[in-house]
Amino acid sequence: MKASYPDSFKKLLDNFKESAPNNYIGQGNPGANILIVGKECTTPVKTDEQKYPGEKDFYTIETKMNFETWRNNVYRNIDFDDVPDWETSPLHFHEKYNPLFPYNSHRVGWSKTWDGYQKFINHLLPADMVAKSGQHYNFWQYSFITELSTNNQKHSPRKWDEETAKSIEARLKSDFGILRADFFQEFPIIILGCYHYKDIYKIDIPTCFNQTYVGLAWKHERLHEFIHAHRHISEDGKPHLLLHTNHFAMRSNDFIEAVALECKKFMDEYGISILKSEK
Repeated sequence: MKASYPDSFKKLLDNFKESAPNNYIGQGNPGANILIVGKECTTPVKTDEQKYPGEKDFYTIETKMNFETWRNNVYRNIDFDDVPDWETSPLHFHEKYNPLFPYNSHRVGWSKTWDGYQKFINHLLPADMVAKSGQHYNFWQYSFITELSTNNQKHSPRKWDEETAKSIEARLKSDFGILRADFFQEFPIIILGCYHYKDIYKIDIPTCFNQTYVGLAWKHERLHEFIHAHRHISEDGKPHLLLHTNHFAMRSNDFIEAVALECKKFMDEYGISILKSEK
């Protein structure tokens, strides 16, 4: 399969003027029809100088350099097969890391959050395309992942944090924030996997994403897992679904399957493919 760069993505790269880290776009395939919005970046801000002498830190590579790396991808029309293998390539970290296919040698089982994303995408793929334990992740090819906040944190706090609040304000709650750009708003399916951040940071989903609340679609009382559904038909007649859910790390299989089922029902109802390029 091929990566694709929609016109709205190119327009974002040409017109958005905010500086790093608020200009962080995300990772994955810009041509996908599924957008997953997580809580925040969790990239180490320091590099082990003894182990990796002379290398840039991962926060700089992943977050601060994200916008310019995407510009380079579009200019060179970079595809998945063009991304250097993370393990075997002799290039420096900042030269071989690419948000189109991050750490492309990593396999299922490496990250709890990525495992959750992969399980979700697996439910939407034919059996012969499913990525199982020990195989390379492929959810990057079928979704685009971004974050509410670029305030780097290893663990999500359950109380208000000033720097996180500032980042969410700049990226989402401001009318000029990057997450309000057409590229993000036009996704037919958005999964806002931020759990309690909606309440802590007073995120008004109808205002920020132009959605109408439909109701509670699924709930697991004991595990505190939930899916709140929102829908919207844009002026051009295109349908949009937003699911406010838990974060995807260490979630039950029932939750992952329920989120996928809500997406699949919506895709079947409106004839939506997993990629924009598919007919």
